[in-house]
Amino acid sequence: MHVAMNDLPGRPVVDITGRVLGRVGALMIDTENWAIPSFRLRLRRETARELGMGWSLFRAANIEIPTGLVMAASDAVILRAALDELHGLVPEAQAPMAHVHPAPAAT
Repeated sequence: MHVAMNDLPGRPVVDITGRVLGRVGALMIDTENWAIPSFRLRLRRETARELGMGWSLFRAANIEIPTGLVMAASDAVILRAALDELHGLVPEAQAPMAHVHPAPAAT
């Protein structure tokens, strides 16, 4: 089955449990060999919060999904992983920071 590149953005992305995570954003193209190693997933608000990422109406959270995680793509893109397995794909700049305790004052 062949799908035009401009037909994929906007399609829903579903994890292996059937949960809708968001929609396909941009396809990332490796121009050296014209392969598509990954795509951007525009996360739904609930999904972003579960991954510890910020989300706003004007700027949805995105993560890059390697195409190796795609099980099938037609009306929707189905991943071969559950949401819990995607935590490692959260960019460090958007990852939740652990609470930092100030160093004790020197006496």
